[in-house]
Amino acid sequence: MSDQNTVIASQKGMSLFSHEELMQIISAKGKLEIQTHEKSIEMIANEVVKILSVKSNIELTSPNEINLNANCTFTHAVT
Repeated sequence: MSDQNTVIASQKGMSLFSHEELMQIISAKGKLEIQTHEKSIEMIANEVVKILSVKSNIELTSPNEINLNANCTFTHAVT
């Protein structure tokens, strides 16, 4: 634990892996931001994927389109 900033950087690649137990990324007070500067971001699960807001809205923003697919149902929103 550090009372200052901690930076971890890699030139090529980096992985975090938990074989059997829970893995958490928590920001107690500040914003949690996940970015990629040139490629896509994927969230993949064998079970439920949840996006929850305890106190406010959930916003999905895209300069082009937002596509929602569920089994045989498709919703397409164009900005």
